[in-house]
Amino acid sequence: MVLAAASKYFERVFSSDWQESRTGRVVLDGISALSLEILLNSVYTQELQLSPEIVLGVLAAAHRLEFTEVRRKKNSQLERLISFFQTIKKKCC
Repeated sequence: MVLAAASKYFERVFSSDWQESRTGRVVLDGISALSLEILLNSVYTQELQLSPEIVLGVLAAAHRLEFTEVRRKKNSQLERLISFFQTIKKKCC
């Protein structure tokens, strides 16, 4: 139940009478396989490796699935990326 401890969404899925709980199958429309893989790896490894190309997709998935700790880490990384791009924009434009 590591996943349920990391995600309020999955906590509800596994502890309720939802169809997903009964069937053991959870369909996550609108979340890419890569974003979900990164989130699941971060739960089990406590590491969050994000590139600029995928950070927004992972952040959206973490928000939707209520991965609180991942969202906190990603917000910090996203803030650094935004700051980096703002610095570049100031220097070149």
